[in-house]
Amino acid sequence: MEKMVEPEIAGGIAVSATDDHSAAPPPASDDGDIDLSGVDPMRRVEVRRRIAVVRSFVALAAPDDNDVRRHAAMLDLSINQFKALVRAWRSQPSADSVAQSGRSKGKPRPVGPRQLDAEVKATAEAAIAGLSPTATIAQATAAVAAACEARGLAAPKATTVWKMMIAARQMQVDPAGCGVVVVGRCWIRLPVLDGDDLVTPSVALVVRAYDAAIVGASMRSDAATDAALIALARGRSDLKTLEIDERMIGSDPGAAGAIGQTSPASTIRRRLSRVLGNRIGKVQPIYKAGAERGPERLLRSRKDRPLSKADAAAVIRAAIAAHNAERSMGGAIWID
Repeated sequence: MEKMVEPEIAGGIAVSATDDHSAAPPPASDDGDIDLSGVDPMRRVEVRRRIAVVRSFVALAAPDDNDVRRHAAMLDLSINQFKALVRAWRSQPSADSVAQSGRSKGKPRPVGPRQLDAEVKATAEAAIAGLSPTATIAQATAAVAAACEARGLAAPKATTVWKMMIAARQMQVDPAGCGVVVVGRCWIRLPVLDGDDLVTPSVALVVRAYDAAIVGASMRSDAATDAALIALARGRSDLKTLEIDERMIGSDPGAAGAIGQTSPASTIRRRLSRVLGNRIGKVQPIYKAGAERGPERLLRSRKDRPLSKADAAAVIRAAIAAHNAERSMGGAIWID
């Protein structure tokens, strides 16, 4: 007879003669009562799987050692790791507690430029802070190099300066952008399953230039959606200048003059990158199609999984909401 598991793991529920200890692995957990907003997007599938297995285990009236081994094997965990996972769940039944327990808790993913020497970083930040909001990356790199040289320091690379410059601009208000609304498209650095293909999702945005507030968005890519976003931008009471990616105008040659100033995709791309920077909430935008070498490269851990379209939409919506909240701005209007 198998040894009974200690009450803190089993839950101390009375034994039932009808318990089935040989049930098939449970399906992925339903998100209805679980908040996944704090979970790394690429760990959502794994966290759902963990929750489903743990719930299956704690639902057993009197689990024994065989049940522990079977459920631990479902998650490729050791006995002790699985017990720790169950304890974490019983202490706080949340997605975060499950994500932070067991073998896969790991370290947070690195974000932003690599760590610089404190003096180099402070010198570079001071040089960037002294630049105008319209300064180019070449001007920023030159300013940082000069400041570092004056202190006898090795200047950071241009890519690091660019990331620092974009990060510094994210919370700046640009008076020159008052009344300017930009309509364009970017891609989000997430691996998403689209049928059998792994893709990077795109999102069309209506952005207020002076404070980077996102007033409209859509993950659809068709003429009707583009027209709806442009109409949304045109209807703003604070609009003075409308800048639109020319690819979103459609086939009507007379539309450009009627709705605003159209610009080549490259111009809008640079405009959006200056306004929004390298972060929208907790996701990273890509401003040039194909700039990411391949979404499969984002799956760096064997526990990482591609997102479904629904998960990607939820993550991007939450990121835009957080981005706007940082600017005391309400939610974006979504065109679905």
